[in-house]
Amino acid sequence: MTTTNGLDGTTTKSYMFSLFLLVLYDGVVSSIIKKKQLPLIDDCPAWTWYVGCTMQGLVYPFLYFTAVQKSGMPHILAWFRSSWSERSSSVLYEKYWLTSFAAYLTRDIPYILNSPLFIAHHIVCLGGVWFTLYTPRGSIPLLSGMAMLELGSFSLTLTKIMPFSGEHTDVRWETLYYVIMAISNLMCFLCMLYGVGVVPCQLPNTRNKWVERSCKIFFAALTTVLTYMRQEFAIDKQKNAETRFRHVKNPLQDHEKLIADGTAIILAYGVGICWLLASARVIWCSYQKEGTRSLRFKDDGESKKKM
Repeated sequence: MTTTNGLDGTTTKSYMFSLFLLVLYDGVVSSIIKKKQLPLIDDCPAWTWYVGCTMQGLVYPFLYFTAVQKSGMPHILAWFRSSWSERSSSVLYEKYWLTSFAAYLTRDIPYILNSPLFIAHHIVCLGGVWFTLYTPRGSIPLLSGMAMLELGSFSLTLTKIMPFSGEHTDVRWETLYYVIMAISNLMCFLCMLYGVGVVPCQLPNTRNKWVERSCKIFFAALTTVLTYMRQEFAIDKQKNAETRFRHVKNPLQDHEKLIADGTAIILAYGVGICWLLASARVIWCSYQKEGTRSLRFKDDGESKKKM
């Protein structure tokens, strides 16, 4: 059963259940990692990064791609511009993604109290989750933008925990991080452009178009600033990478590694190129199936075709 937006009893139960499961999983992971006596990473317990790696690399992608598969839409852009009430069984997985993300942010706050920037980041993200659930239409571009950013965050986490010889000191993971972070920021920005330029939010309890425009301007500005800051951070890491690598004590040689540095760099850029080509093909096929005109909305906010 669907509603005009994503805020209902199912959402609340999903959030509480996700939080409960996270607390249990935290206990298991922390008990294992603490035995190894690993140092703090960015002033946070090492086990929190391993929990984040699980969420970003496994849970979020699984829920997102399951939602795409079960959306019942003829193509990806139709899903992007659909409302909660037009989608079928994918609604459940969309809520699972958003509530599990919100639960993870909530659980993580006690461990970042010494970082005002991270606290602000988590609060803004929680606000974004609430707005995504609140808006009747336009939730998928928002959800997809967050999903893309979490893939970039996953690549950052890998540079800190694989291998645990120091943060940002392995050229193989560093290259993968640089490529994936750049593409994830780009994909998030494109999701924002499509949501702002094409999909109306149809906010409840208001017919004032300026309210919706103000919300879109706010999210456009927020996404632009966020992706810029993330990309600037990645570029800075890349600029001083050689200096960090030179200071690594007893670095492994290529013949001691499972994958040599040169091979890893080629694979990283290959993954990035494949991601871009696959995304371009999906978007192109979507436009081919309906044509660009049918991707616009009437003034009353209804789509030209009922899904």
